[in-house]
Amino acid sequence: MENKIKILPVYPKFPITFWGFQYSLKYIGKKAIMTPTGLATVAAMLPEEHFDIHRIIDLNIEPLTDDYIKSDYPGRFA
Repeated sequence: MENKIKILPVYPKFPITFWGFQYSLKYIGKKAIMTPTGLATVAAMLPEEHFDIHRIIDLNIEPLTDDYIKSDYPGRFA
């Protein structure tokens, strides 16, 4: 078995702003306004033979816990 570099992609939380959607999301039953598709694209470009990516953590949906931080390079891509 080959040793792969474990990567944990983390999408940052949107700041609370006047123009943000954080207050209107509860009315439409959503937790975030957009998906981290850019982060998924970057993760998809990493060669599978060298990198191991289990999931993308979106801080707008769930907090980052110690259980998630078991990767070699936890990164925040914004």
